[in-house]
Amino acid sequence: MSARLEEQLRIERAAKEREKEELARQIAEEEKKVKDLEIWVTNWTRAQQTREFIAALEKVWAQEGHDLSPQAPKGQRILWMKQHADRLDPMLPSPPNSSARGIRFFDEVLPS
Repeated sequence: MSARLEEQLRIERAAKEREKEELARQIAEEEKKVKDLEIWVTNWTRAQQTREFIAALEKVWAQEGHDLSPQAPKGQRILWMKQHADRLDPMLPSPPNSSARGIRFFDEVLPS
């Protein structure tokens, strides 16, 4: 095999390798986007379900005559639950001093 042909084959192999690496990078990027979306949807759904639960709990506690003012223990608990739901929700900016983990929709998609 001539040196020229060997060089041509080496160049072609290198080009194919770069194409494979680029394709692998694109696939990994797409998989990350899908995973992020799934996390956002899961967290959004959990936030919605949590808010529905809180509303039902508030109704029950109010019917039972519990003090739900912000100073009362049950009122403080309701407030904490609402803040927790907001921390879960990727559609809302994280509240200050949030202990929430993970990717926030607005931080990722709409940077400041």
